[in-house]
Amino acid sequence: MSCKAFMIVGVVGVAAGMALAGPRDGVTAANLPSDSTSPGNALVVGTGTYTARFARIRGSLTHVINATFANEAMVSLSGTGAITSRQAYSVSDVDFFPTTLQLDTFVRLSKPLAVTPGPAVLITTIEATDDGNGPDANWNTLTVTLNDGPPTLGNGLVTDLGPLPSTQQYSLHINAAEVKWLKFTLPAGASVGAGTYLDIDTEGSVLSGGINSNDTYIALYDEDGNVTAYDDDSGSGFLSQLSFGAGTRPAVGNGQPYNGQNGTTLIPGTYYLRVGGYTSSTTPQIGWDFPATGSVPNGTIHLNIRTNAGTPGYCSADFNKDGTLGVQDIFDFLSAWFAGCP
Repeated sequence: MSCKAFMIVGVVGVAAGMALAGPRDGVTAANLPSDSTSPGNALVVGTGTYTARFARIRGSLTHVINATFANEAMVSLSGTGAITSRQAYSVSDVDFFPTTLQLDTFVRLSKPLAVTPGPAVLITTIEATDDGNGPDANWNTLTVTLNDGPPTLGNGLVTDLGPLPSTQQYSLHINAAEVKWLKFTLPAGASVGAGTYLDIDTEGSVLSGGINSNDTYIALYDEDGNVTAYDDDSGSGFLSQLSFGAGTRPAVGNGQPYNGQNGTTLIPGTYYLRVGGYTSSTTPQIGWDFPATGSVPNGTIHLNIRTNAGTPGYCSADFNKDGTLGVQDIFDFLSAWFAGCP
């Protein structure tokens, strides 16, 4: 049951393109034992000056001791001037693994690392638990790529729409092999239980070039670089569509209806929308490390964002303010009643 819903309509204008933010420096090493000690396995050499706030860690891991867990094989990063103050990350949540695992993860660094030209970040493999003499596993390959974070208005973000209390419409020019980004905040979640929704589409776009005419591709990321959802052709023709929360709103042309097909719940938070033409590499990579190559379409992409999940609105009976009325509201009220007032 929804306690309150509303919609306000607004329009924002056209913005010029900017350079895309992306991964910075990285290193690839091969045949590394999982229990390396200082001075480490590999060194990331900086080519510029920036602050690394994220890292993509990927590779191929083979066990040496059968009893070892994949999640015990960790990768540490440390500034070259402070080797002892390293920070370590597990690249897998897998326990036992039969032979070889392909691993890929994107992490927010607990301590941002300052990078300058030259030797910058030391990469070391370590074991959370030592299961026997010698290495427990072996990194066949290990690649670590540093990243300074999501696109900003200075390095690739087209606009920050801020909180979404309404419908937003936005048009932008896309060149071939180019992606652009918009940022927005969803103050209240979109969910079936609350009767709220968030719909995003590219209806009204005019693109040329490529295998199919007017072919768009969009992907939604959270602020930690996780892909929330992505779509190629769910809209009319070859246009894109995302829909979260409650349904159902009518389809456009031969597109799908807006029925929350990309998730029955989208939690409140900050999101980044990746916008571009169709590319054969349509599966998003992890984090902000994503390719723009292979995209041929160019022209104007028109974005439509519609929601009734902008500003939180609660009725007085929704005691725990989760957007729905249920038995839990009664229990929470009784708990507060018997607790009394100070």
